[in-house]
Parts: sequence; C-alpha cells; structure tokens
Amino acid sequence: MGQKIAIITTFFYFYKKYILMHLLMILFVGAVAGLLAGLIVQGEGYGLLVDIIIGIVGGWIGWKLFGTRLDIFHHHPIVNEIITATAGAVILSIIIRLLRGWRS
Repeated sequence: MGQKIAIITTFFYFYKKYILMHLLMILFVGAVAGLLAGLIVQGEGYGLLVDIIIGIVGGWIGWKLFGTRLDIFHHHPIVNEIITATAGAVILSIIIRLLRGWRS
C-alpha cells in the first residue's frame, strides 16, 4: 500500500510541474505574440495584460487556421508556435481595431 501511495504522490508531483511549465510557456508565447501583433498592427502594444490575452487567443486562432502549415523552423518548435500565435494575434488585433473604429 505504501508503494502505491509513493507512486501516486510522485506522479502528481511531476504532473503539477508539467502543468506549471505548460502554463508558463503559454503565457510566454502569448506575451511575445501579443507584443509582436500590437507592434505590427497598431504600432504600439495594448498593454502587457491585454497583449498576453490577445496572444493566447491569437495562438488558438492561428492554430485553428494554420495548424502546422507555418512549420518554418523544424528544429525550433517554440519559434513555430510564436509565428503561428503572432499570425493569429495579428488577425485578432485587426478585428479588434475594426470593432473599435479606426481611432489613433
């Protein structure tokens, strides 16, 4: 019984570390993609929090639209994710800008 508890405890320990690293990677890619999209579309970002949200949602949009078609750097998957997320975030930023009006 003690060995099963040790195995389960070890599994959840590494699983929590995996989830934490995955969430940090999502936030990092979202921040970079949102920042790049803000610079491409508007000339300046919307702010760090909104850039991260736009980058995360844009990453989902880019993944749905392009999938792995933007697989430019075969040995650097994080760069591919940033490119895909930036493409989706640019699309989302354009939509947001159209909805808000063309104010400067």
